[in-house]
Parts: sequence; structure tokens; C-alpha cells
Amino acid sequence: FASHGIVMVTMDTTTTLDSVDQRASQQKQVLDALKKENTRSASALYGKLNTARLGAVGWSMGGGATWINSAEYSGLKSAMSLAGHNLTAVDIDSKGGNTRVPILILNGSLDTTYLGGLGQSDGVYNNIPSGIPKVFYEVASAGHFAWGSPTSANRAVAGIALAFHKTFLDGDTRWVSYIKRPSSDVATWKTANLP
Repeated sequence: FASHGIVMVTMDTTTTLDSVDQRASQQKQVLDALKKENTRSASALYGKLNTARLGAVGWSMGGGATWINSAEYSGLKSAMSLAGHNLTAVDIDSKGGNTRVPILILNGSLDTTYLGGLGQSDGVYNNIPSGIPKVFYEVASAGHFAWGSPTSANRAVAGIALAFHKTFLDGDTRWVSYIKRPSSDVATWKTANLP
């Protein structure tokens, strides 16, 4: 992402026991902190960020947090979940029905865990309101822990993720043609409302 002009911030939860709802709150705090870096004079990012173009990404329970923030965080332009989990979430926005931003949902067909399997990603995709750009890619060979690097699930994931964010964060529709079904390793591929 960085080589394409996208600043990415990673975060850790306060504890490993934090709920999906707590993680959503923490993700909001990180997004707020990133925006403040643009105006903090000692920041390496001072004056370099376009704070009107923010995206959120989360894995597992963090994916559920991203689903919540795709409905609730003001100013968000895109969202992406990796093996998202919402079974333990209290916030109804984790179910996808109030999503307001374009969203890329990545999951693995070998993820049969409570953590991110059991149709959680499918359910969110199906609940997203009509008119919202969305992509669902279930990687045939991936499980719950296959998302540690851009290409660990497979090489197509990184290209699709980059194209998605360039399209919806930058508004550069030339990237839409790269948001396409891979030629192999696909269990499920669905899209709707792409430009």
C-alpha cells in the first residue's frame, strides 16, 4: 500500500480478550489519531495526509469491528475484512445491514471456525444495502489464519485489495478492471455496484 501512496496503520487491541464491539471503538480511536497526525507539527505525516480519504481493514474480530465502522465511522471511504467475525458482536451494525461505504470481504473456504467461518462473511455481504459497492472473495485454499501478509492467502488477494482501495480511496476508476475474479483458487466470487 505504501508504494501506492496509502498510509497504513496497524493496531493491537488493549487485550486479546477485547470484544468485537470494543475493537470497533479502538479502531475508531486509531482512525481519529491518524487524522490528528496530519496537523501535529512533530509528525512525519504533518500536512501529507488527505484526511477525507480513510479506509478501515480488520482481521477476524477486527473484521467484525470493520463491519461496524463501515456503518458508523463518519468519513470512512472504504472497508475491507479478512475472515471477519461477528457472532459475538452486540452492535447490530456488525451484520452489514447499515454499511455505508464500499466494502471488500475476504474469507477462506477452509475457515470452518467460530472465529471467522460459519457463513459470517456471506451473511454480511448479503445484508449490505443495495447500491453499495461490494466484493466477496472466498479463497478456496485459505483458512482462518491465512491473512498474515498480502499474499499469504494467495497472490490474487493483494492485487484485488490494492485495486479496491485505489478505486474507492483515491477515486481512480482505472483500477476497477483489476477487481476481477481470479482464474483459480476461488470458492465464491460475488460483486455488486462496482463503477
